[in-house]
Amino acid sequence: MLRLLRHKPYLHLPYTTATASPTPRRQSQPLVIDPTLTLYFLQKSCKLSLASAAAAVQKINLKSIKNAHSVLSLLQNRLLPNLHLLRSLLPSEDDLLAVVRRYPSIILSDLQKFVPVQTKLLLNVGLPLDNILKLITLHPRCSAKFPNEFHSCVAAAKEMDINPSHSTFVLACKVISKVPKPMWKSRIQNLERLGWSRDHVYRAFARHPYLMSSSEEKVKVAVEFFGEKLCWGPERLSELPVISLAVSRKEFLRDIVWLSFL
Repeated sequence: MLRLLRHKPYLHLPYTTATASPTPRRQSQPLVIDPTLTLYFLQKSCKLSLASAAAAVQKINLKSIKNAHSVLSLLQNRLLPNLHLLRSLLPSEDDLLAVVRRYPSIILSDLQKFVPVQTKLLLNVGLPLDNILKLITLHPRCSAKFPNEFHSCVAAAKEMDINPSHSTFVLACKVISKVPKPMWKSRIQNLERLGWSRDHVYRAFARHPYLMSSSEEKVKVAVEFFGEKLCWGPERLSELPVISLAVSRKEFLRDIVWLSFL
């Protein structure tokens, strides 16, 4: 037995320190796009000349024309007409760019339906054309509202006896359109609890519309501060824009210094 074990061949297991190389990942095949499809679409659907279409193919390639037709329809039916309408109303290309930058969605709105109605309404209430253009340029979100909503904003501003020929009328319409009705009512009630009458609220809003954009807590702190430090009541505070301008105690003190020169 010992002889058998002694003469049994030794099993040699080869050993190597080399690690197995990872299986190479299969590389995705590049997407093959047919440039003739893009060329055909640009010529037939976009009405480009052969030279213009060939130049455009160098920058864009269409996988299919399904989405391309949707984009083209949006351009033809909404974007381009909106841009043409805004260009006809605004005095310069810079104003047009300013409007689109402030509110890019305006070029997707149904301006063809809204703007003529709103412009006619504003002209009828006595708003100068310059102020109408200011409304579109500075507050495009407001001018893109549905006619019924926009009419309500204008009616509310007139109800508070804000002069349409004054520049604050545009700002008032903007603030009214931005503040939800329940919040608007709550903020008026907050001022009434502080001793203000409805006339005081309307007078203050007409002079400085951002009053109604301020939070109730901010207004409460400001009214109490000026009442304690300067003994200013609603009659005086409704004439000055200090409530919506003041934010902190430091700014309250700054306002006091500023108002001392009035």
